[in-house]
Amino acid sequence: MKRTCKTRPGFSLVEVMLALVILAVLMTAVAVAFDASVKNYHDNESIAKTINTARATLLRITNDIRTAKGVAVESAEIDPLTQCGIDLDGDTNIDIRYRFDSSEKILYLDDLGTGGNYVLCRNVTAMT
Repeated sequence: MKRTCKTRPGFSLVEVMLALVILAVLMTAVAVAFDASVKNYHDNESIAKTINTARATLLRITNDIRTAKGVAVESAEIDPLTQCGIDLDGDTNIDIRYRFDSSEKILYLDDLGTGGNYVLCRNVTAMT
């Protein structure tokens, strides 16, 4: 007597479903890792921009003070705790003023000649 096999070779539905579940778990783990790396990249990029802005601000302040004809920390126009005035042309008048607003945590540059106010740096915690 000869036996015949009526089953076909291949995967059953349970095996295919189990493979799909394993694949979904692995893809979810890869997606979570990718998302975390993207968030980390954006955080580092914003930190680098903040550091570069602060570095440029300090460079500008240092340059203005070095080339100034006079620096005023106490006068009628200057609050000595939050401001610094600079005379650029030697006429004893303050030409620009650096002003720190502690409530907004912003460092401003006030051009007293033109009346313009510019934000130099945000999220400044202190200025001395």
